[in-house]
Amino acid sequence: MDFLTNLGEGSQFVIQLAIVLICLFMVQERAVSHWGC
Repeated sequence: MDFLTNLGEGSQFVIQLAIVLICLFMVQERAVSHWGC
């Protein structure tokens, strides 16, 4: 059970990290298109 609990927490952390990276990527793309580089 402890392993499954840790696995669940780990997957939540990975999902949150992926969401943050996607948000940063989208903001960067928007900034690049805004500056027209």
